[in-house]
Amino acid sequence: MEANKIAESLASENLGNTSPNPSVGAVITKNGAVVSQGVTQPVGGSHAEVVAIDNAMADLSECELYVTLEPCCHYGRTGPCTKRIIESGIRTVYIGCEDPNPLVSGKGVQELKNNGIAILPWPSPNNCGLLYEGFKKFINTGEPFFTAKFAMTLDGKICTETGDSKWISNDISRRIVHQIRRQSDAIIVGINTVNSDDPLLTARDDNGIAWSDRQPTRIVLDSKLRTLPTANLFKQPGRTIIATTVQSNTRCFPGDTQILICSPASDGRIDPHSLINQLAEIGFVNILIEGGSQVLGTMFDNNLVDKVYAFIAPMIIGGTNARSPIGGLGTQSMVDSIKLENIHITTNENDVLVAGYIKNRKKKV
Repeated sequence: MEANKIAESLASENLGNTSPNPSVGAVITKNGAVVSQGVTQPVGGSHAEVVAIDNAMADLSECELYVTLEPCCHYGRTGPCTKRIIESGIRTVYIGCEDPNPLVSGKGVQELKNNGIAILPWPSPNNCGLLYEGFKKFINTGEPFFTAKFAMTLDGKICTETGDSKWISNDISRRIVHQIRRQSDAIIVGINTVNSDDPLLTARDDNGIAWSDRQPTRIVLDSKLRTLPTANLFKQPGRTIIATTVQSNTRCFPGDTQILICSPASDGRIDPHSLINQLAEIGFVNILIEGGSQVLGTMFDNNLVDKVYAFIAPMIIGGTNARSPIGGLGTQSMVDSIKLENIHITTNENDVLVAGYIKNRKKKV
């Protein structure tokens, strides 16, 4: 595999492990052979370039560095990566994506150039931008990047009238969902989903085993604090956050459970903007919204969704009372409907996955 693809793969696999810092992949080569590689460590740890340089244990004066994001040039929790690159003797650097952080943007490249290091364009195709769509939004707006995920039948149902929903998606689609979960900092669900389905809300491997190295934080939207302390999600690896409007907690949740007190909306539910502010303060960059329909509807109504993964199964349920994936207020006219752009459609055996980004639209509420 080419060095640039290795670097992209390293960064992609490490998503969900470094926020609020971006996940970066770095590969050092000499005469086309890989000498060393590294990824960003969790917050406070070394950046990818430094890990790769430290792992090399060799003279790097005739080596090239491939790094998916522009190296930092300022002091934060760690020192500047540009300084380590310059000191290493590396003379050529391939950079996949400019850092959107104004403390770095363009400045890291310029510092390397000023020290005689050649900066070359990333080999095509360049997929680095996808790695940092969440980080870019977080830097520019201070808000997390929200991805809505749902699975539905051909007639737009997420379950039967009796609530049966296992399984709409096939095995391949569910494996994709677990990979998306693994790359997310957190998963949001509503209290109705927790009480009706009692989900695990973990990222699991192909054998159904929860990954031990990291798990997304589970966030339950529970305005009235109705989550049962015996729920399955409290028995899984990783932490759980209960977001509520209740000021005093009389329930005894497991010790590592965090309670977020949010402002109520006019309907008594959690004000999504109050929630978002607190999630951003925690440092969540990429958040996956899994439902239920009311939670998804509220996020769409408030123009908070950035990306959509819609899994469509070739089956028909029917039933007037069978639920659809998106609740909330919705739109009153087709001209106001929520539209996607940059759409990517794939088939997973019989399932169809439609992925795309929300077009800009006016806030409704």
